[in-house]
Amino acid sequence: MVDLHCFSNGTVVDRTGVAVSCIRGQRYSGLFPFPAKSHMRIFAPLLLELADRGHHLTVYTPYPETVKHPNITDVAMVQIDYTEHKLPDLFAVRGPIAYVHSHCEMGISITDAFFQDPAIKQLLRNKNDNFDLMIIEAFFNEALLGFAHKFKVPVVEMSSVAGATWVYDWSLNPEPFSYVPNNYVPYGDKMNFLQRFHNAFISTYIRLWRKFYYLPEQEAIMRKYFKNFEDLPTIEYIENHVSLLFLNQHFSWATPRSFLPNVVPVGGLHIGLTKHKTLPKDLQKYMDEATDGVIYFSMGTHLPSSVMPESLRKTFLEAFSNFKQRFIWKINSDYIPSTCKNDTNLKVSEYLPQFDLLHHPNLKIFITHCGVSSLQEIMHVGIPIIVIPIFGDQVHNCKKLEQEGAAVILDYDHITVESVTSAIQEVLQPKYRENAQRLSRIFHDQPLSPLKTAVYWTEYVIRHKGAPHLRSAAADLNWFQYFLLDVISVLTLTIALIMYLLFTCLKVVYSKLGTTFEIYKTMKVD
Repeated sequence: MVDLHCFSNGTVVDRTGVAVSCIRGQRYSGLFPFPAKSHMRIFAPLLLELADRGHHLTVYTPYPETVKHPNITDVAMVQIDYTEHKLPDLFAVRGPIAYVHSHCEMGISITDAFFQDPAIKQLLRNKNDNFDLMIIEAFFNEALLGFAHKFKVPVVEMSSVAGATWVYDWSLNPEPFSYVPNNYVPYGDKMNFLQRFHNAFISTYIRLWRKFYYLPEQEAIMRKYFKNFEDLPTIEYIENHVSLLFLNQHFSWATPRSFLPNVVPVGGLHIGLTKHKTLPKDLQKYMDEATDGVIYFSMGTHLPSSVMPESLRKTFLEAFSNFKQRFIWKINSDYIPSTCKNDTNLKVSEYLPQFDLLHHPNLKIFITHCGVSSLQEIMHVGIPIIVIPIFGDQVHNCKKLEQEGAAVILDYDHITVESVTSAIQEVLQPKYRENAQRLSRIFHDQPLSPLKTAVYWTEYVIRHKGAPHLRSAAADLNWFQYFLLDVISVLTLTIALIMYLLFTCLKVVYSKLGTTFEIYKTMKVD
């Protein structure tokens, strides 16, 4: 990686002393409309770091920064309730196809709602803003790419998740089904025949569903709101010409795979500016006095207390009573029996400083749903985990950790006192912590931090006018050419022609030889 130094006179020099163009003071537009604070938490560090480096950002989000930065103009969007937009009960949805259908339907509904927001309406009417670059969250909102055409600027897309099949399709990044599992299937990269068959089927189905149903719906939304642009290209064309794609993953927890130059993994980006703090006094005391250690249980915001059945809560409480370790459970205390609240080995609270808790030396195990943000905090600290995945990519997120001996996975639909007890007993073994620490060292062993990597490549796109040289030539091929079907067809026809000619020649030779043999027999008889 090249070290760039920007001097006060505006000159940027690399480590060899060669001057390159200065990229300070550029104008960025950030579009992060999805109403999930956990998403914005991932993107915010990059925006703040760019602002600190002298760039000016106009950021559209429902979650503006509470501490204002002089180089950031926050345009507050309405915090719409995405659960009202065709999103079914995620705990009733099972299977990769059902997940994709539910998310795509949500995306179609919620993207149309984005364009109803007063801030987005103003951006649509705006004819004066001249941005140098747009940074857009890539999460079921492809119609927003119309802004890239409106402002005629390079686009950097940021994915808050590791990246689904269609995310790689944007940059035409290769995705061999033989060893790259779709992020909706519960497999690692070492798949048997049936798993590879299932992975190939699911990935192909998702591609076809997206191309022939979902994308046309997003296309209709884009053309509805950008109807004044007669030269508006298709979403697929704009996707294939995106300058850069940031993925929220790293090979220490994701399956290793190849990436094109314009696909950059920056997993752990949000940890770059996060410093763990001292715990509140009561929590610090509770942790410090836990001589046998503490087990932390949190399902994030995806399984609120009101959704978890009472029978399941009782199952966990009964399992926890089998251990001498202390337990901290992130849950509304109203849903815990009053008799349990006086248990000195159980502390319940609806609000807990998770990142700070994970750093305490007495923490032994984290029981989690394995959302991507929690996963990265786990990798940062190196804590063994028990995973109860609920939906989406959560089971895929933890598969590598299970393979590496740093996690045990429990099936949410089949949780019993025995399974929880067995999982805790297993993960309390020292080897799980050792494996978690080993993976953490791998995660931290990077030439640049995820934040510095993201900043470097963002400014790289500006320095090189959209960096079209990073884009794969596959974007200029149709599907027939991409899969070499034209070459295969020509080769097949050529081989068939050669075989036909050879067969014809042999037939003629055989016929001639037969005639000669008959003449010879006649002459011999005479």
